[in-house]
Amino acid sequence: MAKKKTAKKNHKPTDVWTRCCDLKVRRKDVRSKKLCSLDRGVNFFVLMLEQLGCKTRYSCEGHPSSFYIIFAGAPSVAARIAECSYTIFRVEVEGEVNLFSIRLRADRVDFPEKRRQRLLVLAARKWQRHFGSLKLKHTDAKPAGKTKAKKKKAKRKKKK
Repeated sequence: MAKKKTAKKNHKPTDVWTRCCDLKVRRKDVRSKKLCSLDRGVNFFVLMLEQLGCKTRYSCEGHPSSFYIIFAGAPSVAARIAECSYTIFRVEVEGEVNLFSIRLRADRVDFPEKRRQRLLVLAARKWQRHFGSLKLKHTDAKPAGKTKAKKKKAKRKKKK
């Protein structure tokens, strides 16, 4: 009797932050003016800030200090961000007018990766409840392609 083929279940992430981590988001670097990929962990927040009419200047997923985003935008937007996610983020005024930073509100800089990810998932949920759903209409936010190593591995499996 032939074995029944069963379809593999695709376990797609349910939370928006994790789904955005799977995107390849590219922006111009402020200093070099070259197009470069963002760190995966900031994708959701950068895209949402853009949707709210802000412009991101710098962003980092978590090294060397911690997660942060520096953005230019209206003070009312910064106040709304602080209001909806004050338990997770600190929103600070930077040196220029209408320039703000978002940083993780944490007792330590070197807290575990899993805790950082849980906080970012929670913050993304809060942002969606407060600001509405993220609409991915950006042409430069594309699903991340397979790496060369994954492509080679897939080719080897097909040959077997």
